[in-house]
Amino acid sequence: TEASFINARENLDVVNNQGVSDLDGAELKARFAKQDLQKYLKGDYPKELKEAQNRITVAEEEVRRAEEKRDWSKVLFGERYLSESEYEGDVLAAQKARLDQELAQSNLQLLKTYTYARKLAELESEVKQSKLAFERARRKARANSVQADADLRAKESEFKREKEKLEKIQGQLAKTKIHAPTEGLVIYSTTAAGSWRGNAEPLAAGQDVKERQEIIYLPRASQMQAEVKIHESSLDKVKVGLSATITVDSRPGKVYTGKVASISPLPDATSMWLNSDLKLYKTIIHIDGDGSDLRTGMSCRAEILVQEFAQTLFVPVQAVVKRDGKEVVYVGRNGKMRQVEIGLDNDIMVQITKGLVSGDMVSLTPPLAGDGAY
Repeated sequence: TEASFINARENLDVVNNQGVSDLDGAELKARFAKQDLQKYLKGDYPKELKEAQNRITVAEEEVRRAEEKRDWSKVLFGERYLSESEYEGDVLAAQKARLDQELAQSNLQLLKTYTYARKLAELESEVKQSKLAFERARRKARANSVQADADLRAKESEFKREKEKLEKIQGQLAKTKIHAPTEGLVIYSTTAAGSWRGNAEPLAAGQDVKERQEIIYLPRASQMQAEVKIHESSLDKVKVGLSATITVDSRPGKVYTGKVASISPLPDATSMWLNSDLKLYKTIIHIDGDGSDLRTGMSCRAEILVQEFAQTLFVPVQAVVKRDGKEVVYVGRNGKMRQVEIGLDNDIMVQITKGLVSGDMVSLTPPLAGDGAY
């Protein structure tokens, strides 16, 4: 494309120069044609006309002299001073002079009637044709120049696109080198990701990857995070920035602290595939401090602190049931139903804000009739 661009640029100069040359040649021919017409009208024709008239004058003088000599020869022939052949020669000379006179007059008539008109028409046509040729040359030169300029712009645009494409490819090639920011362990994303079909193989040479596809992990013990899944019913309680405690099965007795960093806007696809009614949202918790004793892929459990109360009343969640759209508990040994108002819960205990006092005995096995347990 660069060679085509250079060729188009040089071709534009050649076309413009050729156009100037053609215009100069056509203009010169038009000027010469006009000069030839003026030359004929003011020079050649008057000269030819005068020469024809002079030949007539000379012929008339020759006729006069020949006739005088013939007449004198006739007198001398009658008196026997000239021979008959000499007399006949003078008669023939007089006739020839008369014919030359008539021929000169005919030539003058032809010059005025035919030759002048034809020559004038030819020269005028030549002037007109040369003007038309000049106009054609001018239009052709302009059209060729416009065409060459358009071709140059097209080649230049194509050349720029190819340069940008080349620069993009060079940039892409440069980005194919991935540099680790720190020292550490490299883990294939396929190794860390579980699958119901079994473990996926690591990336192979020549394998295609998609945009934003996870390829490798660079786990750093100094900065660890926990990935947990929250049920859709608890999403309104969890917010980014809330504190959390994490326990790891392989590290019994040790509790880690952290904060909620992000909550996925979409439910986990794997959980939905296994159970379409189960909506779990991936939540990332950044763990505080040094996690050098942790390893990627370990199982953990997280408790997110939604709200703290210095003193509050709570009961097991199974003790609260709904009757006619209201929350109730069954109090005492006789199981007397009492309406209550509830607050937050953690799937184990539920807060009671009204309806009970500390020390009340509630039933953990309330009747199942009605709307069902809370």
